[in-house]
Amino acid sequence: MAAFMKWRSHPRFKDWVYLESETAVYNVDPEFGFAGTVDAIFRDPDGDLFVVDWKTSGGLYQSMFAQVSAYAYALEDMISTQLPNTFSNSNGNGHGSSKLSNANVRSMVVRFCKEYPITDGVPDRTQPKAFNGRVHYAISHEDFDPTDKLLVFQAAYNLRGHDRVKGRYIR
Repeated sequence: MAAFMKWRSHPRFKDWVYLESETAVYNVDPEFGFAGTVDAIFRDPDGDLFVVDWKTSGGLYQSMFAQVSAYAYALEDMISTQLPNTFSNSNGNGHGSSKLSNANVRSMVVRFCKEYPITDGVPDRTQPKAFNGRVHYAISHEDFDPTDKLLVFQAAYNLRGHDRVKGRYIR
């Protein structure tokens, strides 16, 4: 919970509106159809929707961005074709409420950094990993480029698991 609250209280994200979590998304393309579950969906103050994927791995990897970009692609398609009245574009004061039939959907990976406790200067692997106070994140169009989201998703099948991507840390 401390890791989530650290991310949520960051000045860039504190005004984001939580919309929902564990949301099923899918794309019914006959050749490249897929489905998945989005960890969370937020709306930023500009009205953009963000598909957020939480991670606790050892780094940020290209395959993670392929996954979250595919989810964003699917959500964007679902909103524009099947669910045009799903998310309100209200600014929170009840004014300007319009539906997002042409929603700008972006994606984000947030990694809650965990490590083994240190005993006598050495990581104690007999203990469970714990949050170390750092949050690592990357946002589409800033830290990675999902210009062709479907191709990025397809490329995930050919990516090596350790193709690290640089992101930003919240310390």
